[in-house]
Amino acid sequence: MVPSSLAKIEALQAWSGGAAVRLMDFSIDLGALLLERLTPRRTLASLDHDEHATRVAAQIMRELWQPPPSNSAFPTTAQWADGLRRLRTRFDGGTGPFPRALVEIAELLFRELLASSEAPVLLHGDLHHFNILSSDRRPWVAIDPKGLSGEPLTKLARCYVTRMPGFRQMSGFSAGALVSPR
Repeated sequence: MVPSSLAKIEALQAWSGGAAVRLMDFSIDLGALLLERLTPRRTLASLDHDEHATRVAAQIMRELWQPPPSNSAFPTTAQWADGLRRLRTRFDGGTGPFPRALVEIAELLFRELLASSEAPVLLHGDLHHFNILSSDRRPWVAIDPKGLSGEPLTKLARCYVTRMPGFRQMSGFSAGALVSPR
C-alpha cells in the first residue's frame, strides 16, 4: 500500500486532468501539490437541482474509472473494508459513535461487494458533491482523490451520503473512529 499522499499524486497523474483537477507539479519533500486554478466555493453541492448534480457526479465518476496503472500500488477496497474490523476491535465488538445498524449494513454490503467484484478500476476514494468544483477548463472537476483500486460501484454510497441530513454531524467521527489508539 502506498502512503496517501503518493496515492493522490499517482491518481492525479493517471487521470492527466480529464475529470479530475490537473496536477501541474509536486514536491514529495515539501508535501506540496501545485494544482490548476478552480473556482473557489463553487462546489457541486451548491447547485439547487439535486437531479442535475447527481447526473454530473455520476458522469465524473464514470470518467475517472479506468484500469489502475500496471506499476501502481494503490490501496484496495478490501484493505479499506478492513477499517470496519478495526472499528469493531477498537470498541470491543461495538461500533463506537456509529449507529450499529449502519455499521452492520456496511459490513454486509462490503462482504457482498468483495465477493462479486468486477475487474478493479482506479477510484477517487472520496468523491462527493463537496469534492467536485467548478473549473474554467470544463464545468466540473473532481478534487482531493485518495487513490484506490477496486470494484467500480464500491464508492457510490460515499458520493450520495453527503447529501443526507445529518451527514456533517456524523462525518466528524469517521477519521478518529477507524484509527488505532496509541
